[in-house]
Amino acid sequence: GYKSLKNGRYSMSFIKNIIRKENIGILIYLLLNLAFIAYVYMYFMPRKEAIVWSIISYSLYFLVVFSPLGEAVLRFIFGCRRIKREDQIEKLEPLFISTYKRMMKYDKHLPKNIRVYVKRDNRFMAKSIGLRTIVISDSLLYKNNKDIEAILAHEFAHISNMDPVWTILVSVGNIVIAGLIVITGICLKISGAIMKQIHPSLLLKTLKALFFFMVSFFGGVLIVISKLFLNVSQKYNEYRADAIVFNVGLGNELCHAIDTCIEKDQDNVFKRLFFNLQNSNERIHRLQNMGCNYKNYV
Repeated sequence: GYKSLKNGRYSMSFIKNIIRKENIGILIYLLLNLAFIAYVYMYFMPRKEAIVWSIISYSLYFLVVFSPLGEAVLRFIFGCRRIKREDQIEKLEPLFISTYKRMMKYDKHLPKNIRVYVKRDNRFMAKSIGLRTIVISDSLLYKNNKDIEAILAHEFAHISNMDPVWTILVSVGNIVIAGLIVITGICLKISGAIMKQIHPSLLLKTLKALFFFMVSFFGGVLIVISKLFLNVSQKYNEYRADAIVFNVGLGNELCHAIDTCIEKDQDNVFKRLFFNLQNSNERIHRLQNMGCNYKNYV
């Protein structure tokens, strides 16, 4: 996966994804995130140095995240586990291999070291993490083979489109913001204790408190904005991945999987905005328009 980022095809794909209109919001968020980091740094160093060091530290952080070590850490955070049970291996391994081969015919540049992991979860869940990890819930193993193949193909399609990159960029950006808020609070607390011994000043305390409030407030606003922008991008990424699954011949199977696996509580506006619940009927409608003859209510 990490080597794939160096691959010319994936570099071009990444650039094309940046300029897609659905991802402009995420790009704006990343620039605002960088400005936020520079603003925090300016408290501790001159403006020019703060801007330079914010760019350097932000870049280094992302390089670490996209490295094999970073993806291993993400797998741990998401609760991914190697498949060890024989019955799970016998069920999933043949489906994973056959779907992998099918997707390689569609995209010959697909990374060759993608692995599937299992997460203990009562929900039907599948997710691509980074560019070489697919995780599914053990609940999905109770579905029929065609549904599982379609779901795996959908996650392979996300990797082919490099969609997980955007999720990681935003998630890591939010971690950076949260970390800076905590570190800023600690630094202000320490510096306040030192200044109290040297020259206590109500004005200085007020300015420090105001600075921390601004960092916390704008950091929180950025996190909310990032989630909204990411959901807009992910909605269209889901449609693009669905189209790829249709093109590899698993459109009807994906329709059935969507109809029987997707969470149905989609009338809640808050959930739709912040938890990326896609409208299953809209996705099936689009697949039917492509040529799927799937029908459930007959």
